[in-house]
Amino acid sequence: MYSHCNNIIMTSQKRNKETITSTVSPYLKTQVEEIVATGEFSSISDFVSIAVMDLIKKLEARKEQCPPKT
Repeated sequence: MYSHCNNIIMTSQKRNKETITSTVSPYLKTQVEEIVATGEFSSISDFVSIAVMDLIKKLEARKEQCPPKT
């Protein structure tokens, strides 16, 4: 489960997923493992999926606020 702004989002819903392989620093790996160990996320995959989705939403919002110059 993932809590964000006092709302709880259940992430255990089964979805069709693809595999992405990534290399990160030992520091990032340790940080992610420690966060997942708290039980807030069901797995490293769950954590990464949510982190990527959050970043995509931020980038899309920024794009809407500052459209490219033509």
